[in-house]
Amino acid sequence: MPLSFPPLVAAFDITSACPLDCRHCYLEKRSDQDLADGEWRLKIQKIRKEFPFLVRALWLGGEPLLRKNLLAELMGYFPYNSIFTSGSIPFSGLPENCVIQVSIDGTESVHDWIRWPGSFAKTVSNISVYPEGKLTIAMTVNKWNRDSLAEVAERFANFSPKILAMHFIFHTSRGVSDPMGLSFEERAEVVKTILKLRQKYGNFIMLTSKMGKILENQTALVHGCPFVTGTAVSFDSMGNRKSPCWYGKSLCSHCGCSIAFEASAENFFDFPSVRQMWRVFRNFP
Repeated sequence: MPLSFPPLVAAFDITSACPLDCRHCYLEKRSDQDLADGEWRLKIQKIRKEFPFLVRALWLGGEPLLRKNLLAELMGYFPYNSIFTSGSIPFSGLPENCVIQVSIDGTESVHDWIRWPGSFAKTVSNISVYPEGKLTIAMTVNKWNRDSLAEVAERFANFSPKILAMHFIFHTSRGVSDPMGLSFEERAEVVKTILKLRQKYGNFIMLTSKMGKILENQTALVHGCPFVTGTAVSFDSMGNRKSPCWYGKSLCSHCGCSIAFEASAENFFDFPSVRQMWRVFRNFP
């Protein structure tokens, strides 16, 4: 049995609404039944009391920036924050105690096919004009974009010093016949490609050798996952606990979530991984 720890991280689907309709979205359905602003305030206060050791909040959706004013307020309850966004809405007006993770899912044509026509240009434009600080790029790797890894890395590695790193998430299947999911053999080949990119671009590539080994070992990936060890908890847009994690009913046996291998307990004893995580997720007052 995996060890159990008190939650240090909480993930919130602050809304299920989104201006896009991405083909790989993990939400099973959209809902208009999000908590109102006042209800979210009360819910966060209750969660803070229930889990007093929480130090980081992960803000997801839908598109969390649709509720930017509320989001900026709720981030004040946590010293460290990460916002997961499609990049379709400008990032300005957010507090400094956060890192913004922006989705780029391939070259322009591939990204637009997966997400929405014109979404790539809008996301790049919002990245370009964001003056304040800390951004990362996140690419969800699947059968349709796996051949564009090098092009995306090349485009954004020197795009702007405000981009700290590029994450790689592997499409987490809801079923064994999911047409977007990679086989474990294909995943291993992609890991090799990413590690070669790390040799070229250094710490911009958010995958160390240790992380790659965890990703290739599904048992280690699941057992070290913060949602399995208990160091992370997740809540849907109505403030209800999600199980087993923010992906809901997806298959742990086919997990490719970056949190599972980036924040795995095994990485606590691997200096390159610890240094990489600290470089990206430290926050400046």
